[in-house]
Amino acid sequence: MIAFDARSIYSGGTGDRVYFANLITALAKLVPDERLTLYYHLPDPVRDALGDAAPNIRLAHVPARSGFLWPHLNLPARLRRDGAALLHAQYTLPIVPFCPTVVTIADVSFRVDRSWFPPKQHAIMNTLIPLAARGANQIITQSEFSKREIVERLQVDPQKVAAIPLAVSPGFQPMDLGVAVRLAMERYGLSGPFLIGVGLQGGSRQYRRKNARIVVRAVERLKASGDWPKNAVVALTGRSEQFGSDDEVRSADFVRFLGYVPDDDLPLLYGSAAACVYPSRYEGFGLPPLEALASGCPVVASNAASIPEVVGDCGLLCGPDDLEGWADALRRSLTEDLRAIFGQAGIDRAAKLTWEKTAQNTLDVYASVLGRSI
Repeated sequence: MIAFDARSIYSGGTGDRVYFANLITALAKLVPDERLTLYYHLPDPVRDALGDAAPNIRLAHVPARSGFLWPHLNLPARLRRDGAALLHAQYTLPIVPFCPTVVTIADVSFRVDRSWFPPKQHAIMNTLIPLAARGANQIITQSEFSKREIVERLQVDPQKVAAIPLAVSPGFQPMDLGVAVRLAMERYGLSGPFLIGVGLQGGSRQYRRKNARIVVRAVERLKASGDWPKNAVVALTGRSEQFGSDDEVRSADFVRFLGYVPDDDLPLLYGSAAACVYPSRYEGFGLPPLEALASGCPVVASNAASIPEVVGDCGLLCGPDDLEGWADALRRSLTEDLRAIFGQAGIDRAAKLTWEKTAQNTLDVYASVLGRSI
């Protein structure tokens, strides 16, 4: 039995949830005779449907008052009792000497800039993630950039780290433009041209890393030169006010905050936007640009961290602080038909990455840890 610390599916961040939910679903199809058990501590009936994804997926609710201590105090005894052959977790690991472990570490942003995190969260990450990296039999990350970062900043053997890229679900594909525009208007009130920034709405700490300010400043420059359409807006999605607010972004009259957007609605936003903007300073992978490419949406993104690995030559890349470059790229996204230039190339690029490939490469890691084929 392969065990998963599945807290991210039921109570984690969006990217971690998307990764584990899609990975486990794909794994179940590849190894139908292997039982996959998902352990979690906070029951969420809305997402319990993952247990119906395949007959070999089993859900195991192990209650605990503290999510922070749960993997260390509550999970090990249950894993031993259930006879786990391997544990796969994200970021942190309990001490389980009776079975090998694999940990996915998407990035080491906590070692790059501590101001991106609240002090308590940073202290926890800076303590437990390096311990997990040293204790795991194998580490999985999501880009060659992150592999280099993990090796350098956490001081681990390169042979211990496997870079396995993510993918997008089949729901991310080009939509009829007219249908997408109509739905964007009906559901989100986006009646004119707009740029979509997925995951860029958040508190002040989130903005420092996600770097939404460069987009706002670039638009201000375009407005001053008369190159910004009067009714155009920048629409940002994400969970807001988590750690405060960013006055510069919040006060801009051309910014629309959409809040949390369900995964099923993202294709219509990509399908109707002039471009997807992704100015982040640091990402272990960067799923929104890949979702946009798969949807045929032009991408204007930062050339930092792992993002060039994702976008390649299928979009416009700018330095995270290159105001002139961002202003020019945003102007082009509103005045040129970038879908005709980049659309099909982006669709083809995204199509090369599938959850089946991600799952197969992950199975190869499991096999190397277990010393047997799966």
